[in-house]
Amino acid sequence: MFYKARFMNDRGISIVFPVIFLWLLTGCGHLDTAGHTNSLEYLAYNDHPLCAREIFWLKEGPQTRETSLIRQACNRIKGQKQIKGQKRRELLHKAIDYIWYNFRFDNWYLDKAFMRTADEIFKDGVLGGCSDFAVVEVALFRALAIPARMVLTVNMDWISAYKTNELIIPSGHVFIELYLEKEWYLFDPVYCILYQDYDTDLKNFPRKECFVIRVRDFFDVGIKKLSDVIQLYQAFALEFDLR
Repeated sequence: MFYKARFMNDRGISIVFPVIFLWLLTGCGHLDTAGHTNSLEYLAYNDHPLCAREIFWLKEGPQTRETSLIRQACNRIKGQKQIKGQKRRELLHKAIDYIWYNFRFDNWYLDKAFMRTADEIFKDGVLGGCSDFAVVEVALFRALAIPARMVLTVNMDWISAYKTNELIIPSGHVFIELYLEKEWYLFDPVYCILYQDYDTDLKNFPRKECFVIRVRDFFDVGIKKLSDVIQLYQAFALEFDLR
């Protein structure tokens, strides 16, 4: 199902993007992971060969290494027959379907944000905040040959409030950029929203989020716990010009 998403770019101009709510496509039986796939609906999507700049984002990071558990998940997603010709978009939908059925959310794990590797989260089978969703999904997407990277953002309202009250709790999000067909798409790993017509140069993101950093994974840039992100946000906010 297609919707429109509206937010402001860095010049204050309203941007409208069509979006796909992937969660409406999952958990409802038309995709399965047992080797049977409704591939006809993906015939209109043609994957172009990947260039070096996209292949770069297939490489694993220290937090998102491809382990035996992740390979097992990939085999289940592709199906026992390992059907050839599955499009990246189809594999994306099936990967989200897999996560929907094989992981559960527990907010008690929020205190472990940014700390666990993809393999550890796969072993636990439990997701906390958006950082856990991003780590698991990026690791799985890359293992399925979908170039993917994380984008850490901070909330603009929080930046404004922090400049007058440095005790206010930081607020931000983690998005995923993934490469389908011949272009990059923005994907929300928690709400499973795929944003169309995405410009990777934009600094302003949905829900009043602002670009902070693009990474292979958190460990790759020295982020290993929540306090590391808080320090990054606070430094970013102090330097940010609201004018």
